[in-house]
This record gives sequence, C-alpha cells and structure tokens, in this order.
Amino acid sequence: MVDCMNITDQLIRCLSEGQHAVLAMLGQASELIGVKIFLVGGSVRDVMLDRPLTDLDVSAECKPESIINTLPNDRLEVKSTSLFGTAKLLVDGHSVDIAMSRTESYPIPGQLPEVFLSDILGDLRRRDFT
Repeated sequence: MVDCMNITDQLIRCLSEGQHAVLAMLGQASELIGVKIFLVGGSVRDVMLDRPLTDLDVSAECKPESIINTLPNDRLEVKSTSLFGTAKLLVDGHSVDIAMSRTESYPIPGQLPEVFLSDILGDLRRRDFT
C-alpha cells in the first residue's frame, strides 16, 4: 500500500515515460478548453498497488470529443466512442479511456441509464469503490 505522502513519487514510478507525456498532453488539452481531467479507476488502483499502468483511465468534466478535438490528429487514433460519454483512444500508441464525468439516472430498472454531465464529485458518487 502506498503512503499518501508519496503518491506523486509513486505515480511517477508507475507511469512509463510515454504515459507521462500522454497525460501531460491531455492536461494541456483540458487547460486549453478550460475543463478539469482526473486520473481515475484502474489507473489509480494500479498506482496504489505499485503496479505498472497498462492503460490510462481519465474522467473529464466535458464530453470526450471536446478533449479529442484538441489533440494532434497525427498522434491520435479513436478506437471507439459511446452514447454514455466514453471514448477509447490510442495516443502515441498508449491506451487511454476517457469518460465524461457524469451522473446516471435509471428511469426504468434494467434499462440503459440516462447520463448527464457532472463534475468529478458527482462522478465519484456513482463509482463502486469495493
């Protein structure tokens, strides 16, 4: 388990040089359009367990297309997008999953959810941390 005081050092150890560059690029893209992005999901778990990251999971306080449209086309391959505000990308050959920070509503149990743009706090409320 990682000492909370050393999470930055731990993150640097777990990221490859290329992944670090991709996160920097995503950070610049988010700043350009004035939104926040966050490392989430399996990426955070792997950092906490001191494992190398195989992919980058990012939550963005915007639709993924807003970030995608600011990235250089020659360094980007969009693998898929979904109606739920998610996108799978290859950026400089590194796997990146971008999910819109969102809340969900299930008007009818068992049906697909309705999704709504949210800030990171709303997004975290819907996540399963078990």
